[in-house]
Amino acid sequence: MEYKIQFNQFLQKNELKVNDLPEPMQEKIDIFYRMHKLLDTIQETDLQDLLEQLEQLDIEILEDIEEQYVDLLTNNEPMEKVTNVKNKTGIVPQKKVVTSKDADERILDELFKMGMTKNIDRPKLRELGLKTKLTGDTKIGKYTLIRSSFFYFRYDIELAD
Repeated sequence: MEYKIQFNQFLQKNELKVNDLPEPMQEKIDIFYRMHKLLDTIQETDLQDLLEQLEQLDIEILEDIEEQYVDLLTNNEPMEKVTNVKNKTGIVPQKKVVTSKDADERILDELFKMGMTKNIDRPKLRELGLKTKLTGDTKIGKYTLIRSSFFYFRYDIELAD
């Protein structure tokens, strides 16, 4: 059974090596490859479950790597958006652009109001629309996201001083 490993392709494309990654990511990659070896030996009934777990872990590793190296990536830079588009009269319309920091602070506002401030994982924050690069402790507006787990990207939301 063959499965395309997304994070591996990403590492090759950006000339990154597994040994250069932080220890927790290396451990996740090691677990992934141990699970991947099981594809040829597993019974057909359990194969789909294993594939789903591999895909989920692959995506999680890829997100971790992207977040860790977002400033250093050479081949995956986001495309610049054209913001100054002239209309037929040649006048550039002025639009108020909502920055991701503003949107991210509103997301954290809502989570804080709902009382969801402890042990929130990064994929959940991304799913809610958070765009800011999350590192150890990250300040976003009046909030600080504090990394609460060493091996996993889980955060607590606190009001900044």
